[in-house]
Amino acid sequence: MQPAELVASVGHFRSLFADAGCYIAAIPTYVGGHMAMGWATDSKRLREVPLKTLAERYRRAGRPPTKYWTPEVHKAAFALPRFIVEQLARAKAR
Repeated sequence: MQPAELVASVGHFRSLFADAGCYIAAIPTYVGGHMAMGWATDSKRLREVPLKTLAERYRRAGRPPTKYWTPEVHKAAFALPRFIVEQLARAKAR
């Protein structure tokens, strides 16, 4: 719902980090339902943490009860809808 802000933020991240983009979560009170959160890192591998690794980390943490988060939801948060991918394609490093 705020594509200019997303493009500008990711553009700034891309000028500072090796990998920049966003992930999403369903936020029922947010108009449109999806909220994009910025993602930036110098390790491109972090975006590709295998589901098995996420599940093992959750198990080692004692499987704290959650109403939303699961290892599967974590992994899926990086699978973006086309309309967000198209906006991210516009973000250039500044």
